[in-house]
Order: sequence, then C-alpha cells, then structure tokens
Amino acid sequence: MLSAFYSEGAVGVVNKGALTLDDAELKITIRKPVKELPIDTKRLVVKGLSDKTTRDGLQSYMEVVSGVEVLSIEFGQQGSAAVTFDKTYGKFS
Repeated sequence: MLSAFYSEGAVGVVNKGALTLDDAELKITIRKPVKELPIDTKRLVVKGLSDKTTRDGLQSYMEVVSGVEVLSIEFGQQGSAAVTFDKTYGKFS
C-alpha cells in the first residue's frame, strides 16, 4: 500500500490506475492528516511491498515513476519502506 496525504500529485498517481512491483499490487490510500504537519516534499512511505522486492528494484522503480533520483531507502516491517529523494518530486518540484 502506498499512503499519501491528499495533494494534486497523489491524485495523479491514483488516476494512473493499478501499480504493480514484483508481482505485488501497490494499493494507494489518500487521506487527510490528523493534524496539520509540514509536508515532506522529499520523502514518502511505500507499504505492501512483496518480500521479493529488492532495494535496487524499488530504487529503479521509484526513480522511473517520480523522475527524481532516490538518495536512500529504509526498509521497515511488513513490506514497507521509506524512500528519500535528492530533490522535491511531483508538484513540489
């Protein structure tokens, strides 16, 4: 699952339809934040990754989809990862 806070960029990703990476369908959820926080325009969290997803595979995928170079990827638990870009992406760029 790819979680994104509501923005024009997030809506654009949702409108692309189903996204698949390493045989896992990425589900996108757009939601409003519980409280107003500054938007991190260089980082996002990806959830629902396959256990077959590699760092290189995710990096290449995110760079193609975003058009921005990935600086780092931090894998979490339950198929999640935090992706940090070298510059802002989407409507923030």
